[in-house]
Amino acid sequence: MLASARAVDSAEAFLALVRKRPYLAISLASAAAATTALLYLRRPPKPLWRTADERAALAAMDLEGDTLVKNGFTKNKADALGEIDTLIIGSGLSGLTVAAMLARKGQKVLVLEQHDQAGGNLHTFHETCEQGGKTFNFEFDTGVHYLGGHMGTKTSNMRKMFDYVTGGEVEWCRLDDIFDAAVCTGEHKTDAAETFDFHADYALSARWLKERFPKEQHAAIDAFFFRLKTTMVAIGSWFIYKLGGPRFLAAPYFREASKTTREVLMSMKGMTPKLMDVLTYSYGDQGLPPGKSSWVVQALITGHYDGGAFFPRGGPSRIAKAAVAVIKKFGGDVLVRAPVAEIIVDHNGACGVRLERGKVEIRAKRVVSSAGARNTYLKLVPSSHRSLLGPIVEALEKSGYAQEAGDKKGLQPSVCLACLFVGLDCSDEELGMPSRNFWRFPSWAHDSNLKAFMADQSQPFPAVFVSTSSSKDDDWKRRHPGVSTVQVLAPVNYQWFEGWDSTKLGKRGAEYNEFKRKLTDRLLEHLYSQLPQTRGHVVLTELGTPLTNNHFMAAWEGEVYGLTHSPERYTEWQAGLQPTTPIRNLYLTGQDIFCDGVGAALLAGVLTTVKISPGTAPTALGLVLP
Repeated sequence: MLASARAVDSAEAFLALVRKRPYLAISLASAAAATTALLYLRRPPKPLWRTADERAALAAMDLEGDTLVKNGFTKNKADALGEIDTLIIGSGLSGLTVAAMLARKGQKVLVLEQHDQAGGNLHTFHETCEQGGKTFNFEFDTGVHYLGGHMGTKTSNMRKMFDYVTGGEVEWCRLDDIFDAAVCTGEHKTDAAETFDFHADYALSARWLKERFPKEQHAAIDAFFFRLKTTMVAIGSWFIYKLGGPRFLAAPYFREASKTTREVLMSMKGMTPKLMDVLTYSYGDQGLPPGKSSWVVQALITGHYDGGAFFPRGGPSRIAKAAVAVIKKFGGDVLVRAPVAEIIVDHNGACGVRLERGKVEIRAKRVVSSAGARNTYLKLVPSSHRSLLGPIVEALEKSGYAQEAGDKKGLQPSVCLACLFVGLDCSDEELGMPSRNFWRFPSWAHDSNLKAFMADQSQPFPAVFVSTSSSKDDDWKRRHPGVSTVQVLAPVNYQWFEGWDSTKLGKRGAEYNEFKRKLTDRLLEHLYSQLPQTRGHVVLTELGTPLTNNHFMAAWEGEVYGLTHSPERYTEWQAGLQPTTPIRNLYLTGQDIFCDGVGAALLAGVLTTVKISPGTAPTALGLVLP
């Protein structure tokens, strides 16, 4: 009764205010409504698997095992789905995002993956070795080293989108507050050996930089972090353009994208080449040094980690497994060992695919390719229909190598990497392994260092990335007690591997194996230099090369980041790198239509989903979730 009386009193008081001061009353009511709406929009999605029966169904799918991501293709499995609304080629994060979001909106979806495991760069692999009478079991991730986007906050848009795609079945581990360290080794003798730490709080990073650089350069440090924020706002107009907005609305984006990172940074008062290269230490996340990369991609990558870095608990494959579970819950499927030979196009547009094996045909109302623009336009689209795609086809046909990426010849493949997987016979706790990344350089001269190395492999590596994978995962010690892993990556020139391009995995010969051994030894020295406690504890090494990437990821020249991230790609070629294509019912998704990276792959999937089904926008964009 007391509560009811108070409610009546409040209502009467508000009515009195309306009569006396109507404009104030309307303002207060509007503010209350806006606050309520904001709180509603910021709420995290509810768990997908809620009831006891649903939790039991999820348990039966077994997110701990590999069954979900190793479901082999058969024609009967595809036929069992009935009429397919959307068929997705490729099971990377972008493809799984499209499939999960459309499936949740009632579409019948089928994802086809050429590899024997779904997930693209989310997939993990296992290696076992014996030494000293002991057996060691290791798990390695292949492409996810860290993620920004405030993943530790359940109300952040990126976290909400991930939760929608995975049904809320992925938790996130926070890396150390100092999540990256930029290290100059001094190998070139032009710069002293030194380390710059980068903190999750960018204001603190800026303060630390000012303690190390002369006062005359402090304005440039402030200008850099301010420009990151304004560029991120401009990139928002690009997103609107991708969703179908007019190009003139994206003018702020195109102004930023047309400049190289060097042009933007060196125009700042007080900027020096050394300070520029310290600030762009993470250029390896997209592959082009500051003199060749578009400023927007460097800004996207750097700005993405403002607030910290995160890693999926249970490893990156947990994301793929959870997304597949969502797809299956809503009547779709993900089938592996199903390489597509050709997209079927008739007078109505794309209407299905033809597989390589047995020439099996699968029909669908529309086709989405997450296999990359080059694979889609030059391999999968029938030659009889490529003329419909416009001048981008000619640009994609122009080959290029890592050291040439960024030239104006066309849309070359991005950088390729050598990736050393290292297994250690002790736990992270025993070795005192940090939960952060190390970026190592021979000097603060990224452009010239990369150019010199690509011309002469005896030169120091231009950049080496050391990532302590197992230390980032809170669940690692439960799954793999007593051992730990590290990855060591460096850019390489694809031309050095061309002689073995036609050979098969595991049968490339003694000369290739010797080349791998030399690269392995060089990369191990970087590991021992950065983390000396690992010396004497390495029991397993496995080196992946650009040819490995060609085999597992259907790359052309070992590229790891799709198309090169040059100003030309992000400006003049944007009209040809859209979610929609000139062929009706054929869509693109993946890093080529947006940017590289885990978060970017998710957003690329969102873009394609909204273009296919505009009604999904509120949920796909993480605004209104069930």
